[in-house]
Amino acid sequence: MRVAPSRLAPPHLTLPLLLALGACSSQAPTPDDSGTPPVEATDSPAVEAQASPALSLTSTAPAIRLAAVPEVPVHKGGASGQEFCSQFVKKPASAAARAVRDAGWAVTGEASQGGYELVSFAGAMEPGTSGTCTLEKGNLAFFKDGKIQAIAYGRKEDDLAIGLVEAGESGLRIRDGDVLHQNAAIISIGANGAIRIAPMPAKEAVCTGTAAVPKIQDLPIDKARTLLLKAGWNPRPRSEPVSQIEDGRAYDLVQQGVVEVDSCSGTGMAYCSFEYTGPAGDLSVTTVGDGEWPTVSDYGVTCKG
Repeated sequence: MRVAPSRLAPPHLTLPLLLALGACSSQAPTPDDSGTPPVEATDSPAVEAQASPALSLTSTAPAIRLAAVPEVPVHKGGASGQEFCSQFVKKPASAAARAVRDAGWAVTGEASQGGYELVSFAGAMEPGTSGTCTLEKGNLAFFKDGKIQAIAYGRKEDDLAIGLVEAGESGLRIRDGDVLHQNAAIISIGANGAIRIAPMPAKEAVCTGTAAVPKIQDLPIDKARTLLLKAGWNPRPRSEPVSQIEDGRAYDLVQQGVVEVDSCSGTGMAYCSFEYTGPAGDLSVTTVGDGEWPTVSDYGVTCKG
């Protein structure tokens, strides 16, 4: 759901793909001053086959590709819009992140897993309503022993496929670069450093596997709560009587049986929050939209103990 900005995003930088292609030649193509490669990239399986045989790279996430690269690609002109989206620009905490920043990108996240240092970064940022920002030309770099090994990037038509990396209950998550920065994929590191990116599962294991959250993102809250009930997450009703609810949006939802609504915002993205509890801990769900049934945009779990 791309709510903002209204203008079209610039073409996605596909340099990692071209670097992989260039492994068969003496010199990889370089972008011109506009940031657009001189040769149009493709999604041919032959391209991904250029990855080093010593490094297994697999992405089953439809919009995300993986390629082995010899160096951090340079983003000429630097990442635009950082001054308006400073809340999404992270100060580099590692040498890997500093290398990405020094190459002209805006660092959006850092994490580590399976011996790799991961750095997510964007080539442009665009402010929107209610403090939101789109993170455009997003990529995710994998470093080991201080040297870049591979880059995950969006297909040419998926400029917002990658926004940032963060730790999740089931492993590292990739959030997209769109306004809401929703969960887009999970990352796993296998034997011999094999890197795999996969879509979010139908159920995400949480609290060391003692509970699971079904895939509720993008569902209306009435359908999402049905799945949550089946998964053992029970609504936590508001403490005050219905007659004392001053929030009109929350009042309407409670009247329709959604007693777990905690609060709603009457402006901007029209956020609402909902609270659930289960044997493993507490679950908070966030929705957006002012329709009869707002749509789930995110969730978070607080585990017991």
